[in-house]
Formats: sequence, structure tokens, C-alpha cells
Amino acid sequence: MDDHKPHVDDSHAGHDGCCGHDHALNVIEEPLDPASQSLSDALKASFRVLKVIMLVLVVLFLLSGVFSVGTDERVIVQRFGEIRHNYGPGLRFAWPYPIDEKIRVRMSPKEFELNSFWINLSESEKLKPLSDLDPRSMTLDPAKDGALLTGDHGIMHLQLVARYEITSPEKFVQNVSSEESLIRSVLENAAIAEAARSTIDELWKGKEEVASRIRARAQDALDLIESGITLVDLTAPKSYYPLQTKDAFINVSTAEQTKRDSIQGALSEQAKKLNGVAGEAWKKLHEQIGLLDQKLEAAQRQAVIAEINRILVEEAQGEAGGRIRMAQSHKQEIINRAEAEKQLFEAVLTAPEYQKNKELIRQRLRQRAISELFAQSGVSKWLMPAGDKQVMLWFNKDPVQAREAERAALKSKTEKK
Repeated sequence: MDDHKPHVDDSHAGHDGCCGHDHALNVIEEPLDPASQSLSDALKASFRVLKVIMLVLVVLFLLSGVFSVGTDERVIVQRFGEIRHNYGPGLRFAWPYPIDEKIRVRMSPKEFELNSFWINLSESEKLKPLSDLDPRSMTLDPAKDGALLTGDHGIMHLQLVARYEITSPEKFVQNVSSEESLIRSVLENAAIAEAARSTIDELWKGKEEVASRIRARAQDALDLIESGITLVDLTAPKSYYPLQTKDAFINVSTAEQTKRDSIQGALSEQAKKLNGVAGEAWKKLHEQIGLLDQKLEAAQRQAVIAEINRILVEEAQGEAGGRIRMAQSHKQEIINRAEAEKQLFEAVLTAPEYQKNKELIRQRLRQRAISELFAQSGVSKWLMPAGDKQVMLWFNKDPVQAREAERAALKSKTEKK
């Protein structure tokens, strides 16, 4: 049995025994044969190459996180679904996917054309004026032809073109999944709602105003969901009636045009006549007369009437102004004449001749007053027979005098013109 025990060096054993320590047995390595040595060297070289390759891959992995952001865009970096960065133009870095996800958002304005409510036209029909087209059938096909129902129970086609931009990239990335679908949806809903509050005439002749209201309603919807999208502009380049109603629509349009022409003619005639009557002051007079109808209290009405009188006296031109100034001049003449007669009468009363023979002076004054009265134009005279006979008088104007007065009035108007 002892023959199988390993051989131990006595010198080492004795030394170890003196120090009291246990040592492991030395392993004697046998030299490798040439084939094994070659395989070992090849494996070591392969491990070195693998390390280099792994290092290069790590560097490339890190470098793949470097990216460039254009001048008209923003890049939103999400890390495991959470927004971490909002990068502007320049050279940027983010951890490669799947750690970070880069979402590019174009900031320049975009254009979207909505044809959901427009006529379905073939390519050849698009080259022709709509007035030259004939309807394919007697009724609209809802599956092909879009249309809007108006508030006065009419049907109109409308085309919309929207210009919009993304003003909040973070909100856009968080809340918008399909940009085009969202724009289409909010525009369609807003157009349907506004058309239901509008008339055919508004969509036909005031389509831009309707488009403005559609834009405001659509923007409210976009803001409500915090989309980060702003509608810069919304235009309605085309609106048209259903081709099936062409004749009826033309008749209505003709009638409306006739109505507008008549109203415009009446307004022009009104302005012409009122300018001739009072000049430019007629506008102020018209406004004050309208206020007079609204005032109920006496003091307020008197204030408005005073303003009307002031305008008539100080600002009115034309026929009214002329008559007012003529009346003022005539009024002054009457006042002056009355003042002169008063002074004359007072002079007569204080004259010595009057004191000597009062009755004679009274008779002369009475005779002069009767002469002046009879000398006035338009005064009819009746001669009464003397005595106490009963006389019946028919107080009708003398036809001769009436004709002469009418001729004089016409002659006066002709001379003024």
C-alpha cells in the first residue's frame, strides 16, 4: 500500500516540520505539445479581438445617441414613456433606443385641405367651371358627395383649407396620436356646428366669416384636449350649391340681387333727397329723431328736441336750412317793423297834435291800417250793402284770385330754380 503514496522531498518536509506550517504540494506542469500550444495561443488572440470588438460596439452604441436637430423642428426625448428633454436646433445627445426614444416634431406651418363637404368630382370635371357641370343624378349621394345642412334647412357644399402649426411640442407628443385625423375631426365637427347656425346666404356670400367662426370653434376643441396645435388661419376658397338645385338657386339669387338693387336705389334716393333738404346735417337729425322715439321722460324728450332745433338752425343746409334762415330773416323784419310801429305809435301819443284832436288821429291811423290790410295779396274783400238787411256770406275764395295766387307761386318757384 505504501508503494502508492506520493514521493515527498525530505528536505522540504524537515524544514516544514521545524516551522510547524502545512504547504500545498507543488504541481508539476508538463510542457504542452505543439498542437495544444497553438490552440491556446489562438484562443488568447481571439479573446483579445473579441474585447476590442466589444469596446468598439460600446463606443458605436454611445455614438448612435448623437443626433442633429433642424432649424424648423424640435426633438422630444422620452425615457420609458416620460418626457425628459425638448431639444431645439443643434447637435444633441440621448441614450440610444430602447432607453430613450426620439420624436421629431416639425414646427413650421402646415396646410390641410378639407374636402369632406365638397362635391365629388372626377379629374376631368375639376378642370371645368362648376357652372358648366350637370348633376350625375337627381339626388345627392351621401357616400360620395359631402354637404353641410344650414340653419335655414338648406344644403351647401364647402371647401376649407387650414394652416396650422405646433406651438407646444410636449403637449403634442403626449396627447396627439394621429395629427391629420385630429385636424380633420375637429374641423368637421366645427363646420357642422357652425353651418347649423348659419344660412345658405352666409355660406354662399359670407363664407370667409363662417370660416372664421369655424376656426374659433375648432381651436377651442384643440385647446380643450391640450393638443399643442394652433390654427393660424382657416379659409373657405370655395362654396357652392348642390348641382341638382341649379335653376332654383339662380332664380333665388336673381331675386335677391333685385332686392338689393332696389334697396340700394331707395337708400341712394333717400340720401339725395335728404341732402337736398338738410345737407349733411340730415344724418344727425335722423339719429336724434330715432333717440326721440326712445325717450319716455319729458325732460329727456325736451333735451332731444332742443338738439334737433339747434342742428336745424346751426348746421342744416339745403331747402330746410334756406327756409329756416329765410324765416329768421323774416322774423327779424317783423320784429323791426313792430318796433318801428311801436315807436311811431308812442311818438303819436306824445305829440301835441294828438292831444289837440285825438279822434282825427285815430281815424287816420285806422284808415291807414285798413289800406295796408287790403293791399296784402290773398286778401278777399266783400262789399256789404248799407242798412239793416240780412246778408248771407259764403266764405269761399275768389276763383280769379286763387288762380292768380297759384300762378304767382309757380312763377316764384321757377325763378328760384
